Amino acid sequence: MSNSADFPNDTPDSFGSFLGQNDLKPIENNGILAVSVGMALWTTGLICLFFARSWLKSTGRQDWLWIALAGVILGGLGQIYTRRRAAKVAAHGWHTAD
Repeated sequence: MSNSADFPNDTPDSFGSFLGQNDLKPIENNGILAVSVGMALWTTGLICLFFARSWLKSTGRQDWLWIALAGVILGGLGQIYTRRRAAKVAAHGWHTAD
């Protein structure tokens, strides 16, 4: 036995129909800006924490410096990935929206 909750898209009053937006298209975004902003924030944090090393040591929060460094390193890897992906998409002419 099934009910309408098993098949939410089959009901005429589904959320998409309610808003009148049944054909939603994905946002064209390659992620480079998001990764760049995140990496800039982690780099700023790393620099600030570097100059506050004595405070970090006295309060037992030395791991914050390493966490910020990990954020910068992962941001660098994210930069490499998103730029390679954007170049590949551009070279093959792939796109997400029609």
